[in-house]
Amino acid sequence: MMTPSTAAQADQLARYQRFLALDPDNLQLLGDVADLSLSLGQLPLTEQTLRHGLHHHPGDPRLTNLRALLAFQQGDWAEAEYLLSGLLAQQDDPSLRYNLAYACYQQGDYPRVRQLLGEPPLDWAALPQAAILQILTLHQLGELDDAIALALSILPARAGDAELAGELALLYLDNDDVSACQHWAAQALQWQADQPYALVAAGTLSIGQGEPTLARQQFQRVLDRQPHNGRAWSGLGIAHLAMQDLQQGKQALEQAVQHMPEHIGTWHALAWVYLMEGDWAAAEHSFQQAYDLDPNFGESHGGLGVMALLRNDSERAAGLLARARRLAPGSMAVRYAEIIQAQRQGQGEAVQQILQRALADLPVLGAGRLEDVLRQRPARAVDDERDE
Repeated sequence: MMTPSTAAQADQLARYQRFLALDPDNLQLLGDVADLSLSLGQLPLTEQTLRHGLHHHPGDPRLTNLRALLAFQQGDWAEAEYLLSGLLAQQDDPSLRYNLAYACYQQGDYPRVRQLLGEPPLDWAALPQAAILQILTLHQLGELDDAIALALSILPARAGDAELAGELALLYLDNDDVSACQHWAAQALQWQADQPYALVAAGTLSIGQGEPTLARQQFQRVLDRQPHNGRAWSGLGIAHLAMQDLQQGKQALEQAVQHMPEHIGTWHALAWVYLMEGDWAAAEHSFQQAYDLDPNFGESHGGLGVMALLRNDSERAAGLLARARRLAPGSMAVRYAEIIQAQRQGQGEAVQQILQRALADLPVLGAGRLEDVLRQRPARAVDDERDE
């Protein structure tokens, strides 16, 4: 149902269209029709109008900007970047810089976003969303201290800003400051009960506090609003695993890597789930995906080493596990490999000692589940191997 405002806009658009029919190349009318139709979500009309307008008025700044905004609506971030870059080369306008930075952010070009927003710095008060985008970008780049400093610097002028508080919660979570994370998550949720960043932070804390049922509810609230939120899918998957629901956990983690394919930890978690199921090919693929993203993670080397060990490729396993021990000597993969080797040698006492060391280093939540995995899965994997 139309509001009075949108009804008035629709009437105005109809009038402009009648005028444009009489003067189809009129630049002002072309821009007005495209602008209003875009605002009303009539994207086919917007596209048709802009195609005609830019054919007769190539390079017109207003029409080009509207074409970039249409690309935003269509999710064509590369086209938006191309158009906005051309406009920005003609004039350094803060709104253009922000829009271009947003298009770059959507494509994962975080260094360029940081440059666009920070050189020279934009007026955060005049463009408040630009500050949030810069904070998110610094977060993506792993520059957590700088992101927190920027967030805190603009906080006094942004009282009641639930989005900012929620992002602070996530930043403190990733910076291992649980107390600050709890504070800002609670503050954000007080200001906005369904704030996504805060719910993701709160859900992660709930897992760490041994409350996977609560965590599942918190992550699901995020996904009800943002079905493509990879971090929420990943958290939901871990929550299901903590509740010993392997199938639901696997399905959530598979969604997570679809929406967040650059997250190494989620690939690791998914690999272990596949390994628990005995799906060696899928487990190896997931460990390889993690390795390809960054070959400096010991867990990736260790996971691939475990797969080589299970396949009796002892030479490859030895090299991979040696690198894993150098990079992450206490990792799950290293201990898992030690258990497999001890089992094959019939060393039951050694298996229990390795298991106890591994469990001592695990978070409280999930220790029981991973204990089940360590106790049961290596033997099953070896049995599967003999059956081949």
